[in-house]
Amino acid sequence: MSLDLRSSGLSFVSGTFGLLCLLVLGAALVLARPGWIAAAVGLLALLYLGHTVVEDAANPTELGLVSVGLLLVGELAQWSMDGRLAGRYETGIHLSRATGIALLGLLGLGTVALSQVAAGVPIPGGVGAIAVAMAASVALLGLISAVALRRATGEPFDDRR
Repeated sequence: MSLDLRSSGLSFVSGTFGLLCLLVLGAALVLARPGWIAAAVGLLALLYLGHTVVEDAANPTELGLVSVGLLLVGELAQWSMDGRLAGRYETGIHLSRATGIALLGLLGLGTVALSQVAAGVPIPGGVGAIAVAMAASVALLGLISAVALRRATGEPFDDRR
């Protein structure tokens, strides 16, 4: 999405930077370096920011969708790496993680839709889409609150409860 085809110079710069992002993410996965995933996602976000600045036209919907996409890239990359560890091959763990990633993606999309409503952008889905977006935003806030509460109390994250 960030490949800028308006001129050969912009195509070269955005394409080279995009290739760098891809190489960092590939190296993180091949060498099993979880710390590099953040660098790869950060570079992707920087690439999108550069594209937005050069284009000089911010699109809130596109920004939200790219944010959800970056979240999914990070989560899926980490899942790919965690699958290599011993003891991580239980079906229940993978099913739970897939459900969590799907919920995060859906809640993120709902939050994007709600932000469009707040900004006054017309929503094609009407009242039903707005209701789903509000429910997704409340659920996302609840998820963040639950994680923060567990972090504050020091409870371990155990899915087997």
